[in-house]
Amino acid sequence: MKRILLALLAIAGAATAADTTLINGAGATFPFPIYSKWFSEYNKAHPNVQINYQSIGSGGGIKQITEKTVDFGASDAPMNSEELLKAPGIQHIPTVMGAVVIIHNAPGVQDLKLTPETVAGIFLGKITQWNDPAIAAQNKGRERLGGGPVYVSFDVDAIDPAFAPGTGTPVPGGMTSREAFHLLRALKGVKLAGMDLVEVCPALDHADITSHLGAHLLFEGLALLA
Repeated sequence: MKRILLALLAIAGAATAADTTLINGAGATFPFPIYSKWFSEYNKAHPNVQINYQSIGSGGGIKQITEKTVDFGASDAPMNSEELLKAPGIQHIPTVMGAVVIIHNAPGVQDLKLTPETVAGIFLGKITQWNDPAIAAQNKGRERLGGGPVYVSFDVDAIDPAFAPGTGTPVPGGMTSREAFHLLRALKGVKLAGMDLVEVCPALDHADITSHLGAHLLFEGLALLA
């Protein structure tokens, strides 16, 4: 009798599980807000389907889908050939689009135009003032920019993963750590208002290479502010 009861309970449990489909995913933080909205609305229309998404970064999503611990992964960049060899059968499906842009804090200016050459000049330390002729030429009538300071945001994603593996979206072929230091040191003389550094993810770099590099880059930034 005990065995029959256990079997019935097992069958009932399987039926309950079959009534609800749970889909697990993990990966990039960028699409998380829209994913949350989509998955919530889909669940309202289909209560028997639950989608659980953990925004742990692109690197984490690639790692988990490769290890088959989730049903789908999300990444800001497609998996490269080496990564695809470790995860046969993976299909890339574009879901959302976004852009990485430069932001500015020039009082009273809502539409600032900068050519690629001007942007490069700012980061090479050749353009240090908002009223530089190069900026003024591209923004006629914007003399109100003045000579205010510049704020720098450094994204570790731009560094080759050989030097910074602990980041959400590594860029193979990116800068070396030496080139990153040179880039920051070239800002000497710029009126630097401040600096931040993103996106260091210690969980993806157990050797702490990226954390140490990030600390060194921030030290360079502090040296410029000194």
